[in-house]
Amino acid sequence: MVEFFLVGSSRAVANTSLGQITLDAIKVNVSTSLSGLKGLKGLTTIESVDVQTGHQNGINLGIGVSIFNPSSIDLATGDLTLQLFRDGAVLGTTLIPDLVLARGNNTFHATSIFDVNSSPQGQQTLNDFVGKKDVQLTIAGFNESTKIASLVEAFETLNIDVVLPGLKTNLINRAALEILSTTGRSNNISHVTVSLANPFSTPLEITKISSKVSSFGILLGNIESNVNFKSAPNSTTESPTLDLNMNFDPSALFTVTRALALEAGLDVDPLDAIVRLGGIQYLSITGEPPKLDSRANIFDGFNLPNFVNTAFKKLQSDVALNVDVTIGDYETSLQYMQTGVPTMTDKSLDLILPVLAQPIVQQIVGGSSLG
Repeated sequence: MVEFFLVGSSRAVANTSLGQITLDAIKVNVSTSLSGLKGLKGLTTIESVDVQTGHQNGINLGIGVSIFNPSSIDLATGDLTLQLFRDGAVLGTTLIPDLVLARGNNTFHATSIFDVNSSPQGQQTLNDFVGKKDVQLTIAGFNESTKIASLVEAFETLNIDVVLPGLKTNLINRAALEILSTTGRSNNISHVTVSLANPFSTPLEITKISSKVSSFGILLGNIESNVNFKSAPNSTTESPTLDLNMNFDPSALFTVTRALALEAGLDVDPLDAIVRLGGIQYLSITGEPPKLDSRANIFDGFNLPNFVNTAFKKLQSDVALNVDVTIGDYETSLQYMQTGVPTMTDKSLDLILPVLAQPIVQQIVGGSSLG
């Protein structure tokens, strides 16, 4: 609220039953007040964010903004440019073109240049945004906020806390695992593909992937690959085939198999007996399902390939990845974590069984020889 004085004279014209009367030189000397903008604090909301393209100086964002004007006036500023900050670091600029701030609620379409690579805060903001985390930012005026000279000083004081809403959708829809005839024999490489959902209005080009894949807190394998993976805007794209260097530790694989079997409602007593016979120890896991009651004659009707294939239909993977990505002409990197990715398997899982059986057979043979 701004208080000020009106001092001077006025002229009034009144219509009466006697006709029109003009009153001249009415002396005025009164105090009055005008509601201000209140610095727009708590009155500015980022409603939506879209990645539109990229240039060498940053990623171009389209931003939906709502602003409530609490003042008693409408304000026209022309193009308004503000700076974006996180923890004191400048992330880029935001432009609201031809701004007319009417009294009450207003909605605008703004554009922003976001220079991810300029600071650690910029990189973290991208990671948080894509990772579905809201980010606290500050929008501030500066000496080039407006071309209207009389408003420059006022906008230089503008300092507004806003929340950048995190992405609402996952980037990975699903994954698929294929065991090769060479997996676990000449090397530990299997093949995986992922289904990438691009929620933005610009293509994404992934050039390098470094990833750890786990389930129940147990490492399943690593991906280290240079790729040429282009994802079309606002669509889902299947990745090229990626090499997964699998973790072939028997304890890890049998532990994951057991946990998945329990989720599938299978009796794990036969598996437990096989694991004991091979002298293998289960690992502790996160979120272990309850064990079903034991039964007699545990191997009646038991078929290991069917058991494994049924169990792995429940496989969900936790993916932690670093990717190099190009957005338009802008190259940057992204750290991303997604849990519970549905992971499809097929009958190629049968190829892994002889590899898993080998240490058990060796243990049995070794025990017989010692006996």
